[in-house]
Amino acid sequence: MRIIFLFIFIIVLFPLIVDAQNFIYDGVYYSIKLFTKNVGVASSNSTKFYKGYITIPETVVYKDETYTVVSVDNGAFTGSDELLGVALPNTITSIGDRAFSGCNGLTVFVIPQNVSIIGEDAFYGSKNIKEIHIPKSVTSIGCRAFSNLEKLVLEDGEKPLKLITYYSINDNTPFHICPLVDIYLGRNLDYTNKYAPFRDNTKLENVVIGDSVSEVGPYLFNGCTGLKEINISSNLKSIMNYAFSGCSGLTKIEIPKNVDYIGMNVFYGSSIKEIEIEDGKSVLTFESFLHSPFTYCPIEKVYLGRNIIANIFNNDVPFTKSNEVVIGDSVTSINDNLFKKCEGLSKIEIGMNVTNIGNESFGGCNSINDIYCYAPNVPNTSISAFKDSPISQASLYVPNLNIEQYRATKPWSDFKNIKGLSEESAIDIILSNKEYIDTYISIDGKKKNHPSQGVNIIRTTNGTFKKVLMK
Repeated sequence: MRIIFLFIFIIVLFPLIVDAQNFIYDGVYYSIKLFTKNVGVASSNSTKFYKGYITIPETVVYKDETYTVVSVDNGAFTGSDELLGVALPNTITSIGDRAFSGCNGLTVFVIPQNVSIIGEDAFYGSKNIKEIHIPKSVTSIGCRAFSNLEKLVLEDGEKPLKLITYYSINDNTPFHICPLVDIYLGRNLDYTNKYAPFRDNTKLENVVIGDSVSEVGPYLFNGCTGLKEINISSNLKSIMNYAFSGCSGLTKIEIPKNVDYIGMNVFYGSSIKEIEIEDGKSVLTFESFLHSPFTYCPIEKVYLGRNIIANIFNNDVPFTKSNEVVIGDSVTSINDNLFKKCEGLSKIEIGMNVTNIGNESFGGCNSINDIYCYAPNVPNTSISAFKDSPISQASLYVPNLNIEQYRATKPWSDFKNIKGLSEESAIDIILSNKEYIDTYISIDGKKKNHPSQGVNIIRTTNGTFKKVLMK
């Protein structure tokens, strides 16, 4: 009997308790957080009440008590078409579901620097908010939070930003239906793989990936056919499966020196014609379980600045359309099958520090005309490195001092013409620091006490070789 009486008492009095916690201060509704000195901006009985420009203070006073404003609650400004601007204090830590949904008068909105949560549909349908900056304090954003953005800045931050999708369709991701043109990605994102927030955004043209980002996640920019330029920070470590797949507007890509993993089909179906893998010491791993990162890309020019590790099979060959390949001086080993079946490949430059060339690395390259190999010592080369390539009709250029070694070593001896490198064929590098030099070598392979004007070969104190131009 007592329990029933208590239940009836709660049912009758609870609405009165709630009403007692709501009040108006300076024309804005607020709701007191129970048992605290905090309040949230609350929904009014008629959202049309909110018009013009509103400033929310850090504190409000009710019945001689001072309360701190900590949130914009669910539906607080929903449908306020005549609301032109809202200034929020830095005491705000959350923006609730539908808080500013359908506020078509808003054109500019500044999210306070201490907000950690942006709720579901928070700005959905506010069609005139075209640009937003998400502070690093934000830890999660609800589904359909934004719908009309053209420019998005996710500020640099160390903690991943969680993007919530409640339903198994892409349109429920926080940004997916936004016609975004420009994105600055300043932190890692946490999301369900198949429901990547920018997937299939055909309006997207430019992406900048900031210094705090270590990973570009799966499918993140998949199907962004208008994407023309990606500026990637040197701190990036990995690019995951299908991240830029189907980006048919992308024609050139630079892979920074610290990237050590590129997933399956990352650039599948893109229009990349030129790729530069920057010089670096770390090994770059290609995932190739089904397809390599660049399978079916029309890549014509390749600069390879470091060692690649990949299990490449016949259907996984990444650079089949290439006609020019340069292997940089940071590379020591050329992976099995790496340039296999590059049928248009006519010119290859192999760096000075290459010591190993794997099985069929250049196999089936039917158009090979010239290979410039700057390695002073003949690399340990698989007998099948040039399998089914017409090297018997091609020219090989090597350091003058080592011509006979190349002529006596398979498969190099199969080249029709083996010639000495001339100064004109050397790569020009301006030498700015002589302190690390161990030995000077002339272009014909002779040791020298001092460099001469023109092209020189140097051996550094760590045992590597470089070509330099002394002026």
